[in-house]
Amino acid sequence: MDLVNIGDFDVDVKEKRIYNSEGELPVEPKVIDVLCYLIQHSSRYVSLQELHTEVWAGRVVTDTAVRRTISKLRTLLGDTEPESPRYIRSQMKRGYQFIYQQESGRAVESDKLLSNETPVSSISSLEKERETSVTPSRHFSISRYVTAFSLLLLTVLALVVLTNTISEKIVVNNKPLVDIAGEKRFLSVSEDGRFHTFTGRLNQSGPWQPYLYDFKLGQLQRISVPNDAAYHIVSMLNNDVVAISSQENGLAKLYLYSALNLNLPAKPLLLEEFSDIGQAVSYKDNIILINGKKKQEINGLYYFFDLEKRSLEQFTYSSKQGSVDFGAVLSPDKKHLALIRRDSVYHIQIYRIADKKLLIEESFSQNALGADELNLMWINQEELLVNYGHKLKQLNIETGASTLLPLSERFTGFGRDVAGNMFGLLLKPQGKDFYQIQLPDLDTVQRYFSFEEQVVSLTYSDEVSRLWLVEENKDSFSLYSFFPATGEKKLICKARKCSP
Repeated sequence: MDLVNIGDFDVDVKEKRIYNSEGELPVEPKVIDVLCYLIQHSSRYVSLQELHTEVWAGRVVTDTAVRRTISKLRTLLGDTEPESPRYIRSQMKRGYQFIYQQESGRAVESDKLLSNETPVSSISSLEKERETSVTPSRHFSISRYVTAFSLLLLTVLALVVLTNTISEKIVVNNKPLVDIAGEKRFLSVSEDGRFHTFTGRLNQSGPWQPYLYDFKLGQLQRISVPNDAAYHIVSMLNNDVVAISSQENGLAKLYLYSALNLNLPAKPLLLEEFSDIGQAVSYKDNIILINGKKKQEINGLYYFFDLEKRSLEQFTYSSKQGSVDFGAVLSPDKKHLALIRRDSVYHIQIYRIADKKLLIEESFSQNALGADELNLMWINQEELLVNYGHKLKQLNIETGASTLLPLSERFTGFGRDVAGNMFGLLLKPQGKDFYQIQLPDLDTVQRYFSFEEQVVSLTYSDEVSRLWLVEENKDSFSLYSFFPATGEKKLICKARKCSP
């Protein structure tokens, strides 16, 4: 850990985190990236072009966007006096220089470093070497004030859950990655853990939309789909392909996007044999697993589909009319497939892929659970994490033993990368209203703010660090300066409502 003290703050320039006396501060990724880069090159001025190249990694952004990031950084540090800067000095045509005299290597209290990694639940402590073997994911929050207008707030969480060698000693931790307003389902994670996809909508009457979250860049993007596409599920294939299943006028299509550049045209694949398709799961090379209903059939089953040869091989079968298979997850070694089957009840089924043999089956009443309250994720080659309602249990496919975990959470999706990091869409109730605003210097990222009072409008001012907020009271309107970095409101004026 490379800690640098800068006055009232401690910065971990390796992990890209910043702390004050109260603990870790929530900060946008590019803000902390710029800070760490300026600290590492504090002996000189850093030009705008260099920040473009090094921090934004060549991504096309305007100079205004870079300047806004610097402004946000200054607001974070309280360095808002341009004539007498404490941390960041700017000079026309030369750029920016970090000028605070640092104290490298100063120890930071251990409770401060752990303040954002509070255990949700623990059965007992793991041995020291097991604790250090788990690599926590980097924290990122779009906003400190993210909430939802709808009845549900689903938060993408990095779940540092268990270890590759599970015993009776288990620790379950979680750490928030990004808070996003609205209802979210169907999480899918790329094999390297960089890209996360899910479907979402801001309220219960709004349309479902596919989203892509880039964990490396801390960027959330809405994926544009054809106007006539009634899409179902968005999935990650391997490390860089986004698959969106669609049903258009009785035709099933699979759209393939580049996760690295969503602006490139999508590649549509028409699956002529199907009337409906759903989830796509990477298997190997160009072969995926996909569930769907063939034309003139009423069962939804899983098939192997070769993307190049366009050939199909049926994997699951059902003798019950109207059964639907969904929620499939492959074990890390690709030898076993776990899925959920719905007929008169819900079943969790685990198959051996080599001979399609059903190894384990467990049933749940449909009356007790909704379809989005059953989720599966492999912990390792032999053990499956089963989420049903607010309960989670660990199931060993070799011994058949199951262990109920002392953790009470509701999820609507799980994902896992090859490194063993586990992710989930956490379901929480949310009663507050929210207000969303589109940042002018970003094409896709939005920010969401929560307010107890009745908000009439939220708009930009001539200063980057503040917004204009108008609230409606019983007999008047109030105009405030609202500072997103701190959540502070300053009353500017009040106006009485006119009598009718």
